[in-house]
Amino acid sequence: MDPNHLQANLNLASVYEHARDWNKAFKQTMISIKLAKKLKDNQAVSIAKGKLPFIKGRLNLTEKELNRKMQPPFE
Repeated sequence: MDPNHLQANLNLASVYEHARDWNKAFKQTMISIKLAKKLKDNQAVSIAKGKLPFIKGRLNLTEKELNRKMQPPFE
């Protein structure tokens, strides 16, 4: 992967989210924000920043807590 390819970095963050690897998802999202700012791509900055609350909310959860947030009934 080209480390300067913005869309590839955003996609990788999404892959980590789907895999529930929250630490890698957070790190990759932060890389995407930095790269988007460097490229002056405000839309990509907004997309990446929009992911952060969701990811941060899951970073330090136990498996039980995570399942409670991710499966119905959502608590």
